Amino acid sequence: MLFAPSEKQPERTPPIPREIGRGEDLVEDPYCHTYVPVSVAYRAHINGKIVYFCSQGCFENYRSQKAKDITKE
Repeated sequence: MLFAPSEKQPERTPPIPREIGRGEDLVEDPYCHTYVPVSVAYRAHINGKIVYFCSQGCFENYRSQKAKDITKE
């Protein structure tokens, strides 16, 4: 015997498009350690090097943390 569902099934969230990051290098955010595709990463120049972050918020947290580390020494 088959039963029909009594409630409407919740809508599923659409999948992330596979085109984003396909065949692209991933970089690790040094603050939260999330890996993001280079094309969508937030870039900052630190000590003459480009450092990649997942967001501007992580960059600001990283910069704030480094400033605290410097003042502790």
